Amino acid sequence: ISVEERAPFALYCINAINPIKASNCFFLDNEGFIFAAAPAFSGAVVYFTYATRLPIEEPIGKSFVPVGEFKLLQTFIENLANLSIKPVALELEGNEYHLYLSGDNQIMWQRGADLKVINSNLEAFLSDGSIKSQKNFLDKFLYLDLRTANKVFYKFKN
Repeated sequence: ISVEERAPFALYCINAINPIKASNCFFLDNEGFIFAAAPAFSGAVVYFTYATRLPIEEPIGKSFVPVGEFKLLQTFIENLANLSIKPVALELEGNEYHLYLSGDNQIMWQRGADLKVINSNLEAFLSDGSIKSQKNFLDKFLYLDLRTANKVFYKFKN
């Protein structure tokens, strides 16, 4: 018999709309399995945060999403570094994902969408001349909406 202790990979938080103020958090492993209560962290974000708009009741022993979907999300989030995007939290709201960035902005897409296509659309959008010509574009937008196939809608912060 071989026994391995689960290692914290990220957090699942009940109240994580603002990851800096997230509360009631639990550790999840690299497969999205929620396995233990996490202590309260203050200041900078220590772990990447996952959340659901409707809280998972008694989350210990449950998964954030199925393992295959979680692995695809992980890869997608890791690849965003190539686009200079720094995510801090991911929220599942109904049938949509909302990825929160360090600049208090977000990227939205439909659950079940092909994440390679989402990444490709995002990369094409950010490499467009009119977007590239804007200094610090990633700090200026309120949201990027990728819920419509092959389109990117966006809104600037006020």
